[in-house]
Amino acid sequence: PLTPAPAGAKLSVAVVGDNIGYHLAQGLIDTEADGGIGLAIARKTKDSSGLVREDFYDWQKNLRDLLAGAENYGAIVVMIGTNDRQELRDSAGRYEPLTPRWKEIYSARVDALVGQLKAKGTPFYWIGLPIMRAERYSSDLQQLNEIYRARVEAGGGKYVDVWDAFADEKGQYNVFGPDVSGQIVKIRTSDGVHFTKAGQRKLAYFVEQA
Repeated sequence: PLTPAPAGAKLSVAVVGDNIGYHLAQGLIDTEADGGIGLAIARKTKDSSGLVREDFYDWQKNLRDLLAGAENYGAIVVMIGTNDRQELRDSAGRYEPLTPRWKEIYSARVDALVGQLKAKGTPFYWIGLPIMRAERYSSDLQQLNEIYRARVEAGGGKYVDVWDAFADEKGQYNVFGPDVSGQIVKIRTSDGVHFTKAGQRKLAYFVEQA
């Protein structure tokens, strides 16, 4: 195991996102408690949030506040989108999820977050969404991942793909899979969406590698 870094030398990392972002943050916190790579994790996630329902939680504003705050983060990690298959509205109308106009507005919202992160100059990592049990949900999230990857890479961030890490060798959803030590364990919860403790640690592992 890695020798834990002295407390003062830890890299402060803020994790922003939704319920899945919360799971990632928890995995990182647990990993760091065991030695980890010397990160101090600040969990800044909001359950049920996303980039569609700004009336519920406005990530543009909240990220701005986070970046303008007293704490100086060494890196920002974003994992969001599992709640975003909802209709988007603007002054001109309402758009069904993943229609061309919906994707345009959604991409602009991703760009706005990426733009803030780029302007701040803090290294940022956008974690792709994982495969889900429901095939339709999975294929929709793959479309969102394509948006994240394109916008994040264009904005100078690092996109971290975790899709294959949580699929089996046939590319299908996997409830069980190898944990960070290679043992086959239950990595996903019974709802087909979230992660077990071992799954959270596995998610954290890929982020720490990045």
